[in-house]
Amino acid sequence: MALRRGKNGVQLELELRTWGGRREGAGRKRQGVRASVPHVVRPRVRAWNPLLVTIRVRGDVPDLRQPHAWVAIVRTMRRFRGRRALRFVHYSVLFDHMHFIAESEGRESLSRGMQAFTSRLARALNRCFSRRGSVLAGRYHARELCTPAEVRNALRYVLLNARHHAAQAGVVLPPEWLDPRSTAAIFDGWREPPRVRKRFADFGTSPARSWLLRVGWRKHGALELAETPGLPKPAESPRARAA
Repeated sequence: MALRRGKNGVQLELELRTWGGRREGAGRKRQGVRASVPHVVRPRVRAWNPLLVTIRVRGDVPDLRQPHAWVAIVRTMRRFRGRRALRFVHYSVLFDHMHFIAESEGRESLSRGMQAFTSRLARALNRCFSRRGSVLAGRYHARELCTPAEVRNALRYVLLNARHHAAQAGVVLPPEWLDPRSTAAIFDGWREPPRVRKRFADFGTSPARSWLLRVGWRKHGALELAETPGLPKPAESPRARAA
C-alpha cells in the first residue's frame, strides 16, 4: 500500500489495485450446465483394480456416433494400444462423451496414458470433422472399481449405456439390440451370446489382466442383453433359468 501527502501535510493512504488473492467472481467460468472435473490431486490408482473412465467433448464438436467419427475413434484406439501402461478393455461412444473400462499400472501411468490418448483422439476428431481448436470439455473423470459388484455395474453401465439414454428419450429398443458404437459385440459375459457378425472384430481393446475384470465380477451373474442401467433388472427367460 502506497502513501500520498494531503493538503495539510498529513500522509493519507492510497489504495492500489491488486491482482493477487481470492476475489469474488474470479477464475475460469463454467462452460455449459455440467460442472467440469476439479483440478485437484487425483485419488490413487492400484494396478489390480479396474477403472471407469469418462471423457466429454465440447458442445461445438459434432455427434461422435456418426459413422466416420466412429471409424476415426476405432482407428485411434488401435494405434494407441500397447504404447502405454494403460489398457482399454471395453468402451462405448455416445453423442458427446465416451465411457471406458480400463486398467493402469498406477496414477502416473493413468495420467500420462490419458494425456497421450486424448491428444491423439482430439487430432483424429478434428481431422474427421474438418475443424480446429479444443475437443475435450474439461478433464477426464476416473473412478477405481474395487469390488466384483462395482466392476459388474460398471460393465453394465458402459456396454448398455445407449439403452439408458434411449429409455430417457422414451425409445424402446428390442431386447436383443446391441449398441453398434460400443465393444458390446466382443464382450464374453452375456448370459445369452448375441448373434452378431462382429463377434471377433478388432476395436482396439486389450485383454483384461486384473482378477476383478477377468473373473471376479462374474460371481454376481452374467449380463442380460436387455438390461438398462438405471432401471430394474429384467426377469430371466425360462431358458436362462433352466441353464
